[in-house]
Amino acid sequence: MTSKNKHVWIILAATLLWGTTGTVQHVAPAGATPLGVAALRMLIGGCGLALWALVRGKGLAMIHLPMGSLVASALTIGLYQPLFFMAVKGTGVAVGTVVALGSAPIFTGGIQWMLGEKIHTKWLVSTSTAIIGCGLIFSQLGTLKLEIWGVLFALGAGLSYSIYVQVSKRLFQVADRKAVNGGVFFCSAVLLSPLLVAEPLGWFMTPTGSLTMLYMGLVATTLAYSLFSIGLKGVATHEAVTLTLGEPLTAAVLGLFFLGESLNMVSSLGLVLIALGLLINTKVANNKQNKRETRKASGHGY
Repeated sequence: MTSKNKHVWIILAATLLWGTTGTVQHVAPAGATPLGVAALRMLIGGCGLALWALVRGKGLAMIHLPMGSLVASALTIGLYQPLFFMAVKGTGVAVGTVVALGSAPIFTGGIQWMLGEKIHTKWLVSTSTAIIGCGLIFSQLGTLKLEIWGVLFALGAGLSYSIYVQVSKRLFQVADRKAVNGGVFFCSAVLLSPLLVAEPLGWFMTPTGSLTMLYMGLVATTLAYSLFSIGLKGVATHEAVTLTLGEPLTAAVLGLFFLGESLNMVSSLGLVLIALGLLINTKVANNKQNKRETRKASGHGY
């Protein structure tokens, strides 16, 4: 693996882990609610990231993170999952998922453009291709519903995730990565803690429930977001968010092989389009990283 593409592959590894959550949640005990799973996942994952920061001697760094950015990042990543689940409940899996996942890179690209970031035409093509592919995959999941509140919740989820990534990347530039992850996710777990009282959690005390949530928290959150933060160091923010569209691609493939789901021609075309979009975006990110390294090597800096 060359230095110019390692950050892209690290982000794709994180999206692969995120894409396993649907399959893992499928085997959760009866009684597990989406909001309860979200709160427990954040609690376990947030404590895991905070503990890792403490073990690595970054406790003081967590305390001294810029308060405004810390709260904004924790609030937005904390809001993402409840908004997403409410979107799916209000407007169905198909529309809710496509609008939430598809709007995140659009919001990110728009905000970056307004901040003066140059948006490559190939990124627009790759993102549009992947979003269309995502739509084709999820269009097969039952009757499409266009409930306005569900769509708004989905847009809120996409915007929340977009803001989280952008604020977090700024934090990574001024503070230690482990301290940022630990502080942000621990605060987010605190913000979501009321759900632990409101939702039934008896299922969590079973062996299957505990193992499911340990995986969701420590692997799909602690490890996955650690990898994502490493990858963000070498990839533009809007390109990184587009790469996260590998999550539905992973989920669809796992559903095909482990949950006995089937793919028709439309869904298969969707998988191909997502893969093509990710491939184009990977090429764009790699080319930009290569140019940065060339400029740095020649003494012109970044």
